[in-house]
Amino acid sequence: MDKSLSRIEEKIYTSTDVLSCMKNLKLDPDSYFSSMLDILKEEIINYKEGYDYTNLKKVANYIKHTYSKLKLRIKGDYRKEILSIIRIYKKMTIVDNYEDALVFFLVASTLESIFKPLDKEVPEEVLDESPYIPLLANYLFISLKLEYIDKILKLDSNLLNIKIDNKPLFEMVIDYYLKSLSENNKYQISFYERVINKFLINDNFNLDNNLKDIVIKKILKFINSKNINSLYLKNIKLIIESIRDKKDLFKMFNINNQNVSISNHEKERLEFPKELSTRFKLNDYIITIDDISSTVLDDGISVSFLDNGNVLFKVHIADPLAVLDYKCDLIQDAKQKTTTIYLEDKQIPMIDYGLSSYDLSLVEGLDRYAKTFCFECDKHGNILKTYFLNTIINVSKRETYKGIDALYNKGGSNKKEEEVLLFLENFISKLKSNFKRVERFIEYESNDILETKIKIGGFATNLVTYSMLLVGRSVASWFNKNGYPYLYRCHTLDLENRELVENVINKLSNNTCLKDLNNLKGNTPKSFYSKNNYGHFGLGFSSYSHVTSPLRRFSDIINMYALNTCYFDIPNDFKIRELEKEIDNIYNLLNLERNTVEDYVIKYEKEKVKKDYSLISKN
Repeated sequence: MDKSLSRIEEKIYTSTDVLSCMKNLKLDPDSYFSSMLDILKEEIINYKEGYDYTNLKKVANYIKHTYSKLKLRIKGDYRKEILSIIRIYKKMTIVDNYEDALVFFLVASTLESIFKPLDKEVPEEVLDESPYIPLLANYLFISLKLEYIDKILKLDSNLLNIKIDNKPLFEMVIDYYLKSLSENNKYQISFYERVINKFLINDNFNLDNNLKDIVIKKILKFINSKNINSLYLKNIKLIIESIRDKKDLFKMFNINNQNVSISNHEKERLEFPKELSTRFKLNDYIITIDDISSTVLDDGISVSFLDNGNVLFKVHIADPLAVLDYKCDLIQDAKQKTTTIYLEDKQIPMIDYGLSSYDLSLVEGLDRYAKTFCFECDKHGNILKTYFLNTIINVSKRETYKGIDALYNKGGSNKKEEEVLLFLENFISKLKSNFKRVERFIEYESNDILETKIKIGGFATNLVTYSMLLVGRSVASWFNKNGYPYLYRCHTLDLENRELVENVINKLSNNTCLKDLNNLKGNTPKSFYSKNNYGHFGLGFSSYSHVTSPLRRFSDIINMYALNTCYFDIPNDFKIRELEKEIDNIYNLLNLERNTVEDYVIKYEKEKVKKDYSLISKN
């Protein structure tokens, strides 16, 4: 920003009203107006998260006031420029920082009101930013920004009852939902179903009989005039029922237990036919390491000593797609659920409990389909070669974390175990050295700052954690290198926060570290799924993905589907396009569904506490 513009900006920011500001600057209305537009453009060009942009609202208000004083000819000259600035500021509402997004939207709304007067009937008491907040609420509910919706509802849940152009916001959401259904836009359908849910479960939402009648008539009219997919028809009927009774809609999202049957063809695959030319039958000594209470066993490891003096470390992951066709009902049902939900007193499985805990699970002593990720290493743990296999394995022993830690502390019970434990110790040490960021970010996770979801502790915990991270990074790196479609797990930070985090990392042993960590809260975004590889800053990986828990997370299933398409098969253009299309459809849904699952878990735990308290009170 040049010095003259910087001086004008300073005068505007410190002024009390537009006229005194113009007088102090000794500018004519045209020059003053042009300078304020330049300030808005400069701030966007130089945008950095965390900077205080609240003064931009004053600039926008001054522009609005000054525009009315301009001559008609000059107004016409500026119209196109103002409209372009409005478009830019609307686009800028996608930034991760909610406060910045709010300011940018208010700037756009203020400039827009120059050409389109705001609704005079909007109540002035709606927050401090009235009358623009209702417009912002409308924008967020209609433009697929679920996380921002949660934040603005915390400010004032009465925004659910606003009207835009004398039309209830809820009715507008229903209109957009029906439009998404007619276009079969899966992402928008999922979004609006969740938005409808946020209305109906909120106690402050005023759903009177008149509004009920209006929206139900609209929905019924839509059903009668369209040929709707049966899955969506079921959800529409649930919405009608819920609107009538204003009840919880969480069951719409397949969070409840549903029994989807396995086909006869898939049952035959479970019998392990003799002709399996594309699969290697392994005879390794394989162990699984889990908590004693775990029922779904989806990963195991083995170590083999090669004739050339190297060591082959293998990670074996249960392969549901060896049995279940990706397009079958069971997998499509898992896609809707997206994840297994773990509650305090129970779990709600993503894949049918019998399949995920037995038929597909790596049960000790039984043949199971797997994908095996192989890492040939020297005796010091340096990885020399990496490759993946489709396999049939048979787990030799189910171990627990405590059991492996006890064996490690003992040093092994025979010479072979001693050799294996010594190699694994070197292997973990080498991975720790290569994955330096992982241990450092444990401190962040414990303070709810970065969502890495990793566990570091004893020998067994480190072995499992670093092995799974290695697989996730290795597979993602292969796809990134070869340019095939893939679902990446990403975490990003802008340059300013990245430097801040790096400074804190360097002080992790310092007593003032916790204070610095607390200062970072709220400034670091969550990790997310993406079809583009943005890297994972939290883990320090240039490429990373989820692929090691396919019985519990749908992200891992889609990545196994990608492996089948691009690694284990010869990919052709048609298959690549199909995979790309599937990833396009799923990554936003997975990010979106996380909010729904989190809402469900919080709501469930609250209800459980109420019930427990009620029982105690009765006794």
